[in-house]
Amino acid sequence: MIYINYRYFLTFFLGITLFASFAYSQKIDENEKLRENSVKVFINCSVCDMDFIRDEIQFVNYVRIQGDADVYILSTIQSTAANGYEYTFYFIGQNHFSGINDTLTLNTNVSESSDDKRVKITNLIKLGLIRYVEKSKISDYLNISLNLPKAKQEIKDVWKQWYFQMSSDMYASGEKMYQSTSLWSSISANKITPDWKYEFSVSNSYSGNWYRINDTTEITSETTRYSFYNLIVKSINEHWSIGENIEAYTSNYSNIKLSVSFLPSVEYNIYPFSESNRRQFRFLYGIGILQNYYIDTTLYMKTKEFLFLQSFKVGYKQIEPWGSISIVSYYSNYLNNLKLNNLSLNLLLTWTVVNGLSINLNGGASLVHDQINLPKTDVSNEEILTRQRQLESQYTYWVSGGLSFSFGSIYNNVVNPRFDL
Repeated sequence: MIYINYRYFLTFFLGITLFASFAYSQKIDENEKLRENSVKVFINCSVCDMDFIRDEIQFVNYVRIQGDADVYILSTIQSTAANGYEYTFYFIGQNHFSGINDTLTLNTNVSESSDDKRVKITNLIKLGLIRYVEKSKISDYLNISLNLPKAKQEIKDVWKQWYFQMSSDMYASGEKMYQSTSLWSSISANKITPDWKYEFSVSNSYSGNWYRINDTTEITSETTRYSFYNLIVKSINEHWSIGENIEAYTSNYSNIKLSVSFLPSVEYNIYPFSESNRRQFRFLYGIGILQNYYIDTTLYMKTKEFLFLQSFKVGYKQIEPWGSISIVSYYSNYLNNLKLNNLSLNLLLTWTVVNGLSINLNGGASLVHDQINLPKTDVSNEEILTRQRQLESQYTYWVSGGLSFSFGSIYNNVVNPRFDL
């Protein structure tokens, strides 16, 4: 019988463990020492899978704070005609790479999976970083390969660039004294080319709520809306566009049996539209007609009316390393009575004040003086509480804001997905 002293066994096991840990840590230290002279990168991308990027691109250092980066990568996203997306990545050199900038784009379509998209995004970022990494010591360990795709036959587009989409949503909830149901569906057809833009959609929505006050009192509220929307735009050049907008809808909440409007418009962008994913300064003016038919007689003693209207919109948007800003102002009125008007302003601001400190501000307000659709009949308390009827209001507003501050190690290379369920 062989007897093993557990103390010797434990000592031997701990020795092996410590030796393995030391050897592994030495390897990590060597890799980290090599990596500490690598290019420092900060990625500002709301749709990127950062864990995947860190796993796939390990020849740079990822930092938490924009100011510490040698390369700041700023991403923007725009919808494409086929309900896909165009991603634009701006590589902005900082510190000793100041003035070395680049711009890369890629397109995805609706049939691509999330994995397909993140692989394409990661490969593009990897490609954009090469010009910076080649100037670092770690470039001696890079290996660049080429995988050519197989030749494909030319694809014939039987749909002629038209894209169709059908959507439907349903939500229901309830308890003993309350039940709620909402339904929404739409059908749309779009075609977008550099010269023309066509959009058509039909939609409907339903919202129903049931309240039980006591054994003898129940309140039921229902709102419905059906709408049609059409937009056609012709691009004139890099700054000018002309188009028209047709909209028709019915809504028992807004006292509208049927409303139909036609609004020809012209738009001018101070910056070229080719730069629209980075900056815009647009002016949009439209003048047209409106025909309304009301469910109940309005405050102005109308059951129907024909109106001329005009609208003017100014929008400014800019995305920069310091953050982004978007300001949109809208004004409209009826030409037969200029006192019937609507003026609104919306602001979205993100600002990196200093390293680690950022401010977010989002808000809007409207001066409302064009509620010609309000019914003359009194609104009951039940209709007010359950929001079955639109009420008179001279203004609306909303605001949100936030402040965030972070500090600590500037590096952020580690990926550990444990317990991220």
